[in-house]
Amino acid sequence: GVANINAAAALTMLSSSRNSTAASSLVSPSSPQQKPTNSMNTIISSSTQGRLDNLAAQNARSCRAGSYERKDSAVTKPLPKNLPVVPKERHIPAHKKKTCALTFPERLMSMLDYADEMKAKSDDPDNYCVTWLPEGGAFLVRDPKACAETVIPKFFKAVKFSSFARKLYRWGFHQIQRQDADAPSLPAGAIIFASEHFKRDARHEMVKMRSITVARQK
Repeated sequence: GVANINAAAALTMLSSSRNSTAASSLVSPSSPQQKPTNSMNTIISSSTQGRLDNLAAQNARSCRAGSYERKDSAVTKPLPKNLPVVPKERHIPAHKKKTCALTFPERLMSMLDYADEMKAKSDDPDNYCVTWLPEGGAFLVRDPKACAETVIPKFFKAVKFSSFARKLYRWGFHQIQRQDADAPSLPAGAIIFASEHFKRDARHEMVKMRSITVARQK
């Protein structure tokens, strides 16, 4: 009988202790708001850092997608994802991976291949906006405005032709005077571009081309 009484008393005391502990853990309406503990600060800091890391990763992916294109204030559209003409063979410098994005010279060569196809289908092929010269050592931009509106955006970011021309100069292209080129009579505003390592029938030479900005950094 005494043992049963002692056991009952022990159970009562244990229950009372648990209720007291639970009550003390609650914050009454009149109590001041508790300050975050160190563990809470760690959780909040980790959450904020996680969001910052996600934003940084997104920016990095965006930069990598156009890593070979220097940012230009005139850019109005992202790089096209599916090119009308894809090179059958890669011509890239030895230090680049075979899976890297197309280089500027590769895209330009694909653009001129596309222009040849469109020129052949055109009702007025002799006046198509951009084309190779007959010997394939230079290309002619007969109508810069039309070229910038209809051909360039299919392979590069949509820019004014002046911005595209600056890109050509950075990659070592130069203008050829009309009297020095084997070209038919040209309209005002037409431009002929050439580069030592950019030739229609010697595409492997493209691996020697470098952007001036990249060359200076090295």
